[in-house]
Amino acid sequence: MTGLRRHRARRLTARLAVGALTIGLAAPLSAQETREEEIARLQAEKAAHLHKPEPTRAERITRRILGPPGPVYAWAGTIYSGGRIAVGAGADLPAGDTARFNARAGISLRDYRLLEAGFRFPDPVRDRVTLTTYVRRIDAPRVRFFEPGGDLQDARDTRFEFTPTTLGLAGDVHLTRDLTAGVAVERLDANVRWLNPSDQLVQLASGDDTVYGVLRASLRADTRDAPGYSTRGGLYRVEWSTFGDRAAGGPASFRRTELEAVQLIPIARAHWIIALRGLMTTTDTDEGETIPFFMLPSLGGGSTLRGYHSWRFRDRHRVLLSGEYRWTAGQLV
Repeated sequence: MTGLRRHRARRLTARLAVGALTIGLAAPLSAQETREEEIARLQAEKAAHLHKPEPTRAERITRRILGPPGPVYAWAGTIYSGGRIAVGAGADLPAGDTARFNARAGISLRDYRLLEAGFRFPDPVRDRVTLTTYVRRIDAPRVRFFEPGGDLQDARDTRFEFTPTTLGLAGDVHLTRDLTAGVAVERLDANVRWLNPSDQLVQLASGDDTVYGVLRASLRADTRDAPGYSTRGGLYRVEWSTFGDRAAGGPASFRRTELEAVQLIPIARAHWIIALRGLMTTTDTDEGETIPFFMLPSLGGGSTLRGYHSWRFRDRHRVLLSGEYRWTAGQLV
């Protein structure tokens, strides 16, 4: 009798253990199903209230000033280093089946002027090759000149007028999504007039006009998320250029090689950005040839060396290493 009782007790204990185990396993599964149902319900409620994003007040004001997207547009930027910010307008129109015609004009705070026009012919089949023709004229009436090794006082009354006109044909071959090889042929009329210190706006001293035949070849890898102000990615490029003086004897012919590397490191979802940049330019001439001062590589200004005037340093070669910390205060457009 005692053995029978023990057997029944063991069977009851086993049944209780199995029941407890079943309840323990069922509880998490039930809780999981409850969480999934709650998530599905919240997603359905959110989907029912979705709507198209509305522009902020600042965005509406900016778009009202710049105008809606279309063939005619407004733009702001830089015409020539030292001219400060420039504004203008342009037109982007279709030309034929696939080509585009683009023209723009602008003026800066220092009365620097720009006229530019050209055609763009994309590859209609694979979109791998792009041909561009362009003509560009810049009028920079008062460009500051610094004597090599001099200080700021040397440039107080030493200025020149620079009005280059460029006619060119360029081609880009998109080897991959981020890698592009380019070549360009240009005619550059570089017109320079020294300004008389006693009456800079009217009287002109001796001048120098040089006409160049330019050949450029480049290779660039660009992984940035935007061609202008970017938050991530990098730009790595190398460019070889030859400038052939078309005057008799060609005394001002030279060659130039330029390397540039830019790397953007986003931090905290790109609210903070570390921007690293390296730039090196070298020039070379044959014996008896010289490089005009206005064609020498330079440092100074917002695009290269902040804290110094544009064109502050000119020489045959230049090297720039810079690091920036950028903080995104808010998105305007």
